[in-house]
Amino acid sequence: MISTSAVSTISWLDMDDDQSRRIREAIAALDDKETFDPIGTGTIRDAFSEALFPGTSTIQTRLRYFLFVPWTCYAVAAKRPSRKAFQDRLREQEWRLIEALRPIGANQGVIGYRAGRKLTRLPASVYWHGLGAWGVRTQPRMTLADYRDLVTRPGRGDRTIRDDENVVLGGPPAPWDPGLPDPPDEYPATGLSMQLTRDEACYLRDRMRSTRAVGAGQAGAPSMLACLAEDPAAWYDQEEPWSESLLTLPAPVSEMLTHARNFSDITFGAQLLYNVLLSRRAAKLLCAETSHLDDWVASEIDAWIGKITARSDSLQDWWSRSDAFWGVVSGCRGRARPGTRAFLEHWIGAAVKDPRTALEDAGLRRRVTEQELALKGRYARLSYQPALQSWDGDAIGGAPLRYRWPTVRQFLSDLQGGLAGKVADGAA
Repeated sequence: MISTSAVSTISWLDMDDDQSRRIREAIAALDDKETFDPIGTGTIRDAFSEALFPGTSTIQTRLRYFLFVPWTCYAVAAKRPSRKAFQDRLREQEWRLIEALRPIGANQGVIGYRAGRKLTRLPASVYWHGLGAWGVRTQPRMTLADYRDLVTRPGRGDRTIRDDENVVLGGPPAPWDPGLPDPPDEYPATGLSMQLTRDEACYLRDRMRSTRAVGAGQAGAPSMLACLAEDPAAWYDQEEPWSESLLTLPAPVSEMLTHARNFSDITFGAQLLYNVLLSRRAAKLLCAETSHLDDWVASEIDAWIGKITARSDSLQDWWSRSDAFWGVVSGCRGRARPGTRAFLEHWIGAAVKDPRTALEDAGLRRRVTEQELALKGRYARLSYQPALQSWDGDAIGGAPLRYRWPTVRQFLSDLQGGLAGKVADGAA
C-alpha cells in the first residue's frame, strides 16, 4: 500500500512553484488562528506580503535555510541519483540536516525538530520559492520537479566549461548562483547551527537587496525587504513593520506600506466583530462558556476603537481615495472576489467614519455572517451548527495583519548577527 505521506510528497514535488507556496501557506494557516480568514482578507494580505517582503513565507523559520537548501540539493545532485531515487535521496539528506541541527534544541526554528522522519513539509519545498525570488536559484521559474529532471538526466555529467582558474566559460545554465558560499566541511555535520558567518551574511544581504516590489509604483523599485537589509539592526526589534522609520523608506515602498497598515488596522475590527457573533452563537446554541473570549474581545474592541478614533482624519483621507488602494492591490497581483470587495468596502467605509457604530450596525453584522458563508460554505461557523461544534472556544483572527513580519524580523536578527561577525568564516 502506498502511504499518504508518499503521495503528498510526490504531489508537492510536481506542483508549480508559486502554487505550491500558496497551498502550503493555506495549510499552515489551518493551524494558526491568527491567519484563519473568515472575512476574506487573506488574498490582499498575501499580495501585500509578497510585494513588501518577496520570497518570504509564514512557514519559514531561520535565514540560514536559504543556504541549507541549496547546499542540500547540491549534495544530492553530486551523488547523481536516478530520477526515481531523487526524492528519497533528498528526503534522506534533509533528515540528516534535522539531526545535525537537533543539538541546538527546541524552539530554535529547526524544521522537523519534533516530527523527524514523519515530516512532510520539508525545507526544500518551504524555501524553494524564496530561493528563486532572491536569486539564489538562478532560474526563477524552475520548480523542484524541474530541478530533479535537470540533475537526474541520463548522461548529464558536468557539462560546465571552466578555465584554469575555475571561471565558468560556457555550458548549460547552472541552477545556483555562482556566488553561493561553500557549505561547512562534511555538511551536514553534527554541530551545525543557525548562526551565519560574516561571508554568508554578506551574501544573503546582497540577495535581499536585489529583491524588487511588484506594483510599487515605479519600475525596478526596491522592495521593503531590500531596504531593511541595508541596516537590519534598525529594524529587527520593532514589533510592527510600520513606525516613524517609515519616513526613511523610498516613496513607493512607503506608500504601499501605508496602504497595508491602514488595511490591517481597519479590518481588525471586522475580525473582532466576527468573534462577538461567534461567541454569542456558541452560547445560544451550544450553551458554551465563552466568558474568557468575551472579556478578551471587549478589551480588544476598546483598544481598536481608540486606535481608529485617534487615526480618524488620516484614515478618512485614505479611504476617500479608495481607488488608489485598489489600484495598489491590483498592482501587487492581489485579487478579491466581487463579493469580498463589496463587503470590505462597506466595512471600511463605515469603520473609518465611526468605528463604534460600525460594530453595532445590524446590517454589517448580517454581512459578516453572509461573507463567511460565501467563503466557507458548510464550514461557516456562524451558519452551520456542525461547524460551530468544531470550534475550540479560542479567538479567531486574534491579531491584526502583520504581513509575515515575525518571519522577517527573525531574518533581520539572523542577518545582523552574521554581519556582526559572531561566527568565524568556515565554522559550522
